[in-house]
Amino acid sequence: MNFMKRADLVKVLVGAIIGALMVSFWTNSRCHPLPCRTHDQFSLDEIIANPFPAKNRHEVNRWMYFTERYIFEPGHIDHIEWNSKDRKMDLAGLYKQDVEQVLQHAVELLNAEENSKLQLVKLINGYRRFDPQRGIDYILDVNLLDKEKSIEYSRRLTIVKPLKIPQLVPINESLEPATVHLIVPLIQSNFTQFVKFMEIFERYCLKTKQDVTLLLVSNTKVNSKAINNLLTIYRRHYPLSSLQLVRMPYNASNLNSPYWQALEYGVDRLATYSLMLFYDINVSFKEDFLTRCRHNTYPHKYIYFPMVYSFRNPEFIIANHHKLASKIRDTNSADGMWLQNFYSIACIYRHDYKLILRGSSQWVGLNRGGSNFFELVLNSGISVFRSADPSLIISKH
Repeated sequence: MNFMKRADLVKVLVGAIIGALMVSFWTNSRCHPLPCRTHDQFSLDEIIANPFPAKNRHEVNRWMYFTERYIFEPGHIDHIEWNSKDRKMDLAGLYKQDVEQVLQHAVELLNAEENSKLQLVKLINGYRRFDPQRGIDYILDVNLLDKEKSIEYSRRLTIVKPLKIPQLVPINESLEPATVHLIVPLIQSNFTQFVKFMEIFERYCLKTKQDVTLLLVSNTKVNSKAINNLLTIYRRHYPLSSLQLVRMPYNASNLNSPYWQALEYGVDRLATYSLMLFYDINVSFKEDFLTRCRHNTYPHKYIYFPMVYSFRNPEFIIANHHKLASKIRDTNSADGMWLQNFYSIACIYRHDYKLILRGSSQWVGLNRGGSNFFELVLNSGISVFRSADPSLIISKH
């Protein structure tokens, strides 16, 4: 009994010491600017551990998306009592203090390492995740002002905040903004939904002259003539756009994986180093999603699997209200949830896709929701970039 009490006392004392050290660190960093050191003064490997390696889709450490004002956190939003009309939380309290501190140190590090005079103008958006063996990872898209040249520009900062000092992670920024190639499988005859999708595509891609191409892949069950007629109208209004419709031959049909067969059929028509966006016409998007698709996808390093928000069908809720009364607080059309197991939308480079499948027939057996393909990505050695994307929404389900 006395031995147990001593063991408990030791645990309490150790916890108190660790807590005191953490409080000391945060207090000192708030009251006194942390010194800025360059990468020449220490080895990054001595401070920053490798990210946690996920072995299956349940272990993937998701990124939390935030802006200057709001946080989009699927872990909280999926809570059964969450009011989904507010799909976001205010960026306030400790979260806000932490973001502001990291931004301050990041600009200090940039000025020290590049011998420049940069000033933070605005935080566009960012991502944050906690890795228990590494620290806190930040990806920040910011607008900076170069005081010496009087030039304002945007930049992405990748930062790791270990137990000591936040450090910039060197990344290759030589990539040019890539053309996004949308590949959209059409395996069911739903022309009305296709019309809605094209209206969204026109608003956020054609009218804004986005560097985007659209490749539609249909099978024999789809009315290709009606789709082609609609595409002809869009081509007439936007002659510089790239809008294609390819039809799979009947003998190429595979009943086990028609969706992934259509994707494969489209992938084979693109160049080796193309940035591809696998898309579902049931999901609406906005222009800023395309920017995140480019930024969050990197050859041989990152594949972006955004999380989609789905609004519930109010008619379904009303019809099943007696069953759902204890789970859902109200029945208005804003109720919904982040789709945790929806992987059909992905941004990936073509050569990475081919490397993951490692063969022309590996797509056979992949399910419509994309979870099987997601597992293949996890075992490929390429990191998954998984985060809520507020611009991707399914209206009703």
